[in-house]
Formats: sequence, structure tokens, C-alpha cells
Amino acid sequence: MITGGELTLDMLDLVYKKTARIYQAPLQLKFTGGIFIVDDLGRQIDPSQTLVNCWIVPLEENKDILAMQSSEKFEVPFDTLVFFSTNFHPNKIFDKAALRRIFYKIKIDGPSQSDFLKIIAMVARKKKMPLDEATLVHLLNNRYPEIDNVYANYQPVFLIDQMIAICEFEGIPYQMTPKLIDRAWANMFVQDEDIVRWARHLAPVLNYPQTWHSGWGVLHVYDRRNRRVRADGCAHVGRLAPRKYRRKRVRRDRWAR
Repeated sequence: MITGGELTLDMLDLVYKKTARIYQAPLQLKFTGGIFIVDDLGRQIDPSQTLVNCWIVPLEENKDILAMQSSEKFEVPFDTLVFFSTNFHPNKIFDKAALRRIFYKIKIDGPSQSDFLKIIAMVARKKKMPLDEATLVHLLNNRYPEIDNVYANYQPVFLIDQMIAICEFEGIPYQMTPKLIDRAWANMFVQDEDIVRWARHLAPVLNYPQTWHSGWGVLHVYDRRNRRVRADGCAHVGRLAPRKYRRKRVRRDRWAR
């Protein structure tokens, strides 16, 4: 059983069905004798510490306590092997008491450069993408130094899927080239920068501008006389605004459509 970000506290307790007048067993009880994997721990709605607190007693005593709607409680065996998988540091999502009850902690690092090449070759063979040695050399020598040569297991699949998507969109055969892998690399990261809004950017330049948006990001700016002065960042001076967008002066220093 694998669960992820959709896990909530309600799923770890009895759920009463009023229509059928029955109780639905919690997830850990449904998979007694099996493996219960909690993936992406730390991305659930409930705090990770709160979720783990529900397993403190079961992990220690191999039994769980369930509560009915009538406030009656009873014990059930807890014979489930629980795995917690997370990208966060354990010290940031668990306290010492919870870490003490999780007996085995395994850190999985990223692959080395040789393992990375093996993974990308395996993925390329599976997805029928021909390998190109010059492109891989370009990737290792020019792109990875930008991120301090930090390799991750997801990167080969991401890069090859991006190149396949580009080839299919442009109607060309599957191929691995430095240009394509640069485009795939650009989609793997988002540049950290401030987004400048149009209205804030243009307001200091114009004399009391009035703005409205039309369509996908189309910005029109009008002055006090309802004359359009800018549209999409290009100057269109002296053109009268459409009637439905003209503003009427209802009070001094206040304008409305």
C-alpha cells in the first residue's frame, strides 16, 4: 500500500458510514501483515509530527487502539511494516521522540557521474532515444557545473522525456543533440527573479493612468481623457477608448467605468 500527499488523519482511524451503518477500517489495519509506504511525508495537509504520533504506540507495542463513534475503544494487532519516505530532513519534521521510535533511517543520495550515465543509457534504451556521446559530454561539461555537479535520479528521465516531447511536437525523429538537451535543461529549473507587473511598471511613467486587461495579458492604459496611451507596452497615443471602457467622473479624483 502506497499513500502520499492525500493522507489525512481521518484515514488512520475508523470511519463510520451512516448510510450503511458500518465502520471502514483505517489504512494500516487494511494492510495488516503487509507493507505500508507513506510517500512524500511532509506534503500532507496535517503536520508530519501529528501523523507520526498516531503510530508511536503501535510501533512500540505492536498493537493499535481504535475508537468507535460511541467513544468505546478496543485494541487490534498492528503487524504492518511502515516506511516513511521524504525529501525533508528528518530533524525538521520529527521530534526526538518520533525519531527514537523509527529504528532504521536510510539516507539515499544522488548518483555518481558514472551511475548517472548508466541511468541515462538505460532510460534512453527503454524510450528508444538514440544516445549521442557529444551531447552527453556537453551536458556534463557545460550544464552540470551550473548546479555544482549535483546529480539526481529523476534527471535522466526528465531530460529524455523533454527531448522526446520536443521531437514529437516539431515532427522530427528522436534525436539527442546539444541544442535539444539545452532546451530540456532549461525546463528543469525556474529562474529565481522578481516578476514585474505591468500596471506597476507603467504607472510612474503616465499621468494618472487607468488600466484594464483584455484577453491573455493584454494591457490597455488610458489617461484622464479616455485616450489610450499604451497597449501591450507599445505606444498608441490619441486613440479614443471603446465606449464600454470609457470612464465617467463620478467624484473628484475618483474614476469609474
